[in-house]
Amino acid sequence: MVSGKMHIYKSMYSKMPYYQYFDDVFCIWLLINTFIPIRHHIGFGKSAQDCAMNALSETGVQPTLLFRSAHWCVPRKVLGLIPMEWLLYSRFGQGTLPRWQTCGPVEWFFHTLLWPLIWVYWRIVETILTLQLGLWGSSSHLRPTMAIEDDMYCGHGVICHPEVFPLMHKSDIEAVQGAIDCILPSGEIKLQDGSIIAVDEIVFATGFKRDFAFLPKELLEKKDKDGFYAYRNMIVPGVPNIAFLNSNATTFSNITTPTLQAAWLAELLLGNIELPSDMEDLVWKEKLWRREKLAYAGDARAYLIQLHQIRYWDSLLNDIGAVAKRKKSGMGPVLDAFMNFFVPVYSSDYKTITTGEWKHEENDTEQTEKGVKTSFLLDWCILTGCIGIIAYFCG
Repeated sequence: MVSGKMHIYKSMYSKMPYYQYFDDVFCIWLLINTFIPIRHHIGFGKSAQDCAMNALSETGVQPTLLFRSAHWCVPRKVLGLIPMEWLLYSRFGQGTLPRWQTCGPVEWFFHTLLWPLIWVYWRIVETILTLQLGLWGSSSHLRPTMAIEDDMYCGHGVICHPEVFPLMHKSDIEAVQGAIDCILPSGEIKLQDGSIIAVDEIVFATGFKRDFAFLPKELLEKKDKDGFYAYRNMIVPGVPNIAFLNSNATTFSNITTPTLQAAWLAELLLGNIELPSDMEDLVWKEKLWRREKLAYAGDARAYLIQLHQIRYWDSLLNDIGAVAKRKKSGMGPVLDAFMNFFVPVYSSDYKTITTGEWKHEENDTEQTEKGVKTSFLLDWCILTGCIGIIAYFCG
């Protein structure tokens, strides 16, 4: 037996210590009841997986990855061929997720009348990921119980490292499903099912809680239990002269979002656009919708966007009068329609918005009427016509 310190690591953004797991006497100094140093990682997100892989790489000792529930992980290349961004970062991928509040008529049609097609699509995706990542047999506990579209919808999807699941399958990383009940005086972890795990270090890779103590009182009074509900995720009704910039929106591209928000806010400050007179009603309706539809979003409900990021970016560009269809092939409307639906949207597509060049006279093709929602009906008609022609000649 050896004794020493147990090191507790947690998110750098969180001020909430995990004291609920410890007796007061053993809160800081604990006995370690093991000869072999084991790093114990809690969580199933990208950070927890990366920490476990790094611990294995640096020490050569098997780490334990403890998680309460698994989330769907997407490989960088689906089936080893298709880059994941073609499925997730395109308008097509966005449109297959559960219907968003501001969807268009064609998307409404598919999700309302043709919803079995959407359901079948996601079951196929689940099957592909289950087979590719090996989520069966002895590793079946790594397969999430939540439907993948619901998991992705609420921002729990993980873009996993290519080696993390093979390491779990070989038990180089021991993946254990469970929850901590308490830390024993011996320094071991007791899980709620009664099992015991010996540890040397604990890494809490379980997310973070944001600290808003620095905000003025009038803004804090507007905070709901599930976050700040704000117009365009920036302006809280009734609180003038304060705007959130990237701190009240969660998307997969944390470069593009603040850039477009800054462009939108600059247009507002310059007086080129105005806040809607019914802004408070719009925010209230969005709050009701989010609380009804985003059942699994938790504390992030007010600001969660994630894979619907393109839809959010479109709304910002619509407001300021910039064209939202960023893909231009130079080869006609058919290829343009295909690109705008199926090709991933990248940060580079918004370069002229970042530089402000979109406002120059010579770039009038990037300008449109302010406050008008972009319509994709013509694009849908073009694609449907092309599919019909192809089907006719193939039949």
